[in-house]
Amino acid sequence: MRRTSAAAWSGHAWTQGRSAVTALLALTLLVAGNAVLAPGAQAMPADPQPTYQLRVTAAYATSTATTTGTTIKSSATIKNVSGVRQPTRSVRLYLTDGTTTYGLATTTVASLAPSKSTTVRDTTTAPLRVPAGRYALRACLGPIGSQSCRDSSPTITIGAARLAASPTTLAFGQVPVGETSTKEVTITNRGHATSGTVTISFNGDPAFTAQSSTCGSSLDPGDSCRVKVTYAPTTPGEAASNLIASSPRGGIASVDLTGTGLGAATLSISPDSALYDDTLLDATSEPVTFTVTNTGNLPSGVPVVSLGGSTEFDITTTTCTAALAPGATCTVTATFTPTTRGAATTDLTVSATPGGTTTAELTGTGLAPAELSLDPATAALPATVIGQQSEARTFTLTNDGDVTTGTPTIALTGDDAAQFTIDDNACTAALPAGASCTIDVLFAPTAAGQATASLTASATPGATTTSDLTGLGQTEPALSIDTTAYDYGYTGAASQHTFTITNDGDTPTGVPTVDLTGDTAFTITTNTCTTALAGDATCTVEVTYTGTGTNQQTAQLSVTATPGGTVTTDLTGSPLALTIAPTTYNFGGIPVGDTSDTQSFTLTNHRLTAVFVSSQTIIGPFAIDSSCVAATVPAQGTCTFTARFAPASSGPATGYVEYVANGTAVRVDLSGTGLAPAALTVDRSAIQFGAYAPSTTGTQVLTVTNTGDLATAATPTVTISGTDAIEFTVQDTTCSGPLAGGASCTVTLQFAPLTLADEKSATATVNGPGAPTVPLAGVSAPLGVTMVPAVYDYGAQPVGSSTIKVFRVVNTTESGAPINSVSSQTPFMLDIPGDFTCVLSIDVIQPHSWCTISIAFRPTSAGPVTRTLTAGGDFGSASATMNGTGVPARPGSAAINGRTSTATSVTRHHGEVVVGRD
Repeated sequence: MRRTSAAAWSGHAWTQGRSAVTALLALTLLVAGNAVLAPGAQAMPADPQPTYQLRVTAAYATSTATTTGTTIKSSATIKNVSGVRQPTRSVRLYLTDGTTTYGLATTTVASLAPSKSTTVRDTTTAPLRVPAGRYALRACLGPIGSQSCRDSSPTITIGAARLAASPTTLAFGQVPVGETSTKEVTITNRGHATSGTVTISFNGDPAFTAQSSTCGSSLDPGDSCRVKVTYAPTTPGEAASNLIASSPRGGIASVDLTGTGLGAATLSISPDSALYDDTLLDATSEPVTFTVTNTGNLPSGVPVVSLGGSTEFDITTTTCTAALAPGATCTVTATFTPTTRGAATTDLTVSATPGGTTTAELTGTGLAPAELSLDPATAALPATVIGQQSEARTFTLTNDGDVTTGTPTIALTGDDAAQFTIDDNACTAALPAGASCTIDVLFAPTAAGQATASLTASATPGATTTSDLTGLGQTEPALSIDTTAYDYGYTGAASQHTFTITNDGDTPTGVPTVDLTGDTAFTITTNTCTTALAGDATCTVEVTYTGTGTNQQTAQLSVTATPGGTVTTDLTGSPLALTIAPTTYNFGGIPVGDTSDTQSFTLTNHRLTAVFVSSQTIIGPFAIDSSCVAATVPAQGTCTFTARFAPASSGPATGYVEYVANGTAVRVDLSGTGLAPAALTVDRSAIQFGAYAPSTTGTQVLTVTNTGDLATAATPTVTISGTDAIEFTVQDTTCSGPLAGGASCTVTLQFAPLTLADEKSATATVNGPGAPTVPLAGVSAPLGVTMVPAVYDYGAQPVGSSTIKVFRVVNTTESGAPINSVSSQTPFMLDIPGDFTCVLSIDVIQPHSWCTISIAFRPTSAGPVTRTLTAGGDFGSASATMNGTGVPARPGSAAINGRTSTATSVTRHHGEVVVGRD
């Protein structure tokens, strides 16, 4: 069975004009005598298929009230009255009170065989808009009122909406007048139908009002809304009211409201502000009286009277010393005594419990008394020449107070008041508050130096003020020179002297003019006197004297400025007293230990009188004769002396000889160079040619240097001597003649071994000064890579001892020979800590070079032993035979000491050295 819930359409009644089908259906119902749909009710659409083949033979329904409405259980019996099977049909269910019909649900009848019956059932909730009352179930297979409908008995009861309030009473208790208290009421629809719009109202004291409410629309069964109720008493005493919630279908819910308004004591002050008359500092104003009233309906506590933070207001009297009954008053009197200038404000506060706090604002202005001040408070008047007058300086006299001064009196006081003058005085009348006037003062010094005085202004009222005056009396400019005469004395070279000119006055001079008159031997070389000189300032003039001839020479230096005057100084000078010719001499290069040729010098006396040569000073490796010492040289006369250079060391040498005659010194500067003898050195302390096979040769170059300053007497040559001298020869030389000082030449030496040997040696001697020698060495081995020595006998060695021999793996070829292994056998052990470079540090033996293998013979038993030492590499292998004989150790002999090793092989594998041990 398929059904359609009435919720989709039960709440909408069909009305005329919706459609032609609706109008036709309504007309059919009227003709049939059935009730029409009530406004707001809705009939179900007719089944478009014919329905007369099926009949509703029975209808039945029950109802149950719930918190959300009314639940209806219904059933209808359907019969097929035709002779053919009928297809599936819809059955529409309605509620009807005989007058109005409401749609309830739609269900389905399955296909039904001829003459067969079936019962359809449904459970649904009645539409919430259905009014309360008794209803029957109407089941229809076609239009309402046709033969296809059947009604049940009126067994369905629809309950009404019912509003309920919670709580039903609200007691707000005691609330002070002017304050509020809020509580909440909940309105709930406890019925079984929609309430309709809920309305909230109050009946009683207006102090009760709704602060807010969610109750503005209809409530479904079980739904609620809330009202916030506020109690705000305006008068003391008990109050009551009723909150009423009503709706069209839900009736009325009521809440009893009660509360009590509490009275209060309330203080007020009058006036609430006071502006005091302007008052001089430290004076007291007229008092102001304030009245405090209890405007409440209860007695106050005892009032407390206080002032704010300002100390310039005072409470002089108060009657507020007891509690105030409602409407009672008391008074407070306050005065203003300013101590600072300007506006002052404070609060007069009166408080009581109960009663609260009330304040009045007190304002007053303090006035400063008349007070004079001078600006500037100190003044330095311009420096002024004695007997003259400075420019005027203006002083401003101001009344800094708030009231008018008396007429000012102006005066000059102090020790030097007579040197200052009041040039103009505009301060001849009383000064209002803030007003000013001016006074002009001059400085007219009568003496040099600092002068002080005071400018004084006084008035009553207004007091006295002063300004300190200073001035500087100055003298006129006056030039002076540090010396009025200067003698340059005897001089053979230019001689300078600087003269200082000073302005001894206090004021500037004019621009100085410098002049020099007299002998032209005097000249001005520098002059800073080019601008005016301030007081005590200086400038300088440098005069140079260059004496010529034999007579004394004179001149005069003068400096003039306007103002400032003229100053002069007399100058004298004499020509050079003594000279030596030549003035310098260089002896050139002289071998160390030799003496140069003699050089003559002439000492000349240029004076007009004879002089006595009192001393001779010699500095440096120079020999001077004494022919001019302790000698008298006549006027315009001469004396001759000689000098020689005798160097004791190589290198440059300098010095001089100086003579002193009648206090005048003269000298000649001497120089020369000491030359070191030839000395030969070589750049090699020893020459190792390397390894060569017989019939091959190797060369080395030896550099010979002459470290002396002089050339060698002959061409340097090299001589070879020694055991194997025949195998070492001079192949070539660049020493082609005597070797100059500091020069070098080279000698190419050749090693050409004739026989095989572990070591070939000789000595090369350089023939010449110093005759240096150089040891020569080389190894003669077979061509290729071989072991040297090829056979070695350690001899007889005590058992337990250790004897070392170093073997060499020699490469006599022109290519490098990689080596990667060395091996031996016990008791011939690899002495790795010793002179052992093969494989360990040398893995490629360079051409004509070698690496070393240190082998220790350590016999462990008596008797002869022979072993082979082998080295391997890219070249193949090289070996040496090692022989030794172990002999019994002597009693008490020491065991092996020093370094020991148990290694018998060394190999290089992938770059890593591996040591094998026995």
